Amino acid sequence: MFIYNAKTKFMINDIVNNHSICIIRYNRWIKLAAVYDTIRVNFDILNLSYSGGLMRKKLQIYISATYYDLIEERHTAVEAILQSGHIPAGVEQFFKESPMNIRKRWIDESDVYILILGGFYGLTLPDDESKSYTQWEYEYAAETGKPRFAFVVTDERLRELPYDFTAIEHYQKFQEFKQSVMEQVPTYYVEDIRHIKMVLRDQLPEYAARDDLYGWVSSKDLPSVQKLLEENARLKAELEKKK
Repeated sequence: MFIYNAKTKFMINDIVNNHSICIIRYNRWIKLAAVYDTIRVNFDILNLSYSGGLMRKKLQIYISATYYDLIEERHTAVEAILQSGHIPAGVEQFFKESPMNIRKRWIDESDVYILILGGFYGLTLPDDESKSYTQWEYEYAAETGKPRFAFVVTDERLRELPYDFTAIEHYQKFQEFKQSVMEQVPTYYVEDIRHIKMVLRDQLPEYAARDDLYGWVSSKDLPSVQKLLEENARLKAELEKKK
């Protein structure tokens, strides 16, 4: 039992079907607004508790990277995210190019944004050839307030790949973009793909513990809607008695 100065409001939104598994995003698990006197809220009925761990949220993590030069790095990141119990997302996992509204929606729905920089600047926008899709995603994630961090593949690692990165198109623009990323967000260097796994293994629990990242939870963990309605009615009755 917990004691709050509150009227309890339980808010659930964005019910979606994901590969036949119903998952629900919480804007807040419990919203509490101060009124009158203390109300005892039985969390056994709600079956919810941040500290008790009764419901484990899964973060949706957007992976942004160029396509051809970072296949192995992207795959490693996806694998590490799945092993950590979270949900990877990224347009390039399914499409070489895709409409901007898909990218926007997936970034909007994600909790954390990860950028992987290799040696290519990437495809540029059809209506703005001065900016790549990757840079646009990075900047859009910033506009929407997503926590961001980046992996930068080292020059030593790049030399092992069959590309002459110094001769690529937009090389100077890419260097400027990479420098701005390194100045703006936490950056981790990748000499070996195992470094990606190590960083994600260490960092993802910290992000999952943040109260401002709401994540997703399975519908099987949700309490009965009928029980919630009954509990809400009981709390309202208690409030009325205290007036």
